[in-house]
Amino acid sequence: MSFHRAAPFLSLCAALLVAACAGTPPPQRSSQPDSYTKDEGSFAPGRYRTLGDSASAARQNEPPVSHDTQTPARNERAVRVMGFKVQVLSSTELGEVERVRDSLRVAFPQEGVDITFDAPRYKLRVGNCADRAAAEELRRLLLEQGWSQAWIVPDMVLRNR
Repeated sequence: MSFHRAAPFLSLCAALLVAACAGTPPPQRSSQPDSYTKDEGSFAPGRYRTLGDSASAARQNEPPVSHDTQTPARNERAVRVMGFKVQVLSSTELGEVERVRDSLRVAFPQEGVDITFDAPRYKLRVGNCADRAAAEELRRLLLEQGWSQAWIVPDMVLRNR
């Protein structure tokens, strides 16, 4: 009995659904390209530098390092493992972080110096320490050089295979 009462309602819903779908024409593409598509052919991603590009370009000029708590030499195979770095700065100002990075590279040429972005902050980290003791020693050296805000953080580091 309940089906007979619902049948007119279901028929009405089905008719409305068919009418709604059939009455809407598909959107038409304009013969004029919009501002996004007309520039697609001339897009060259190589023209744009990212934070990673500038950091890796600067690292290519660093001398090879073989000490086991430092960046592996370029000709050696390296893997990323969990270790420790010493963070010396966290800021929303990329220019400030890059200036400090440059001065740290001069003061500690044997250590890897990386900028990471964790929205909305840029973080400047030093070293590739396999264990906490090596990170403590690096932090002590940074504190002696006047980097009073240096603290140890767990992070992925490069290790020789």
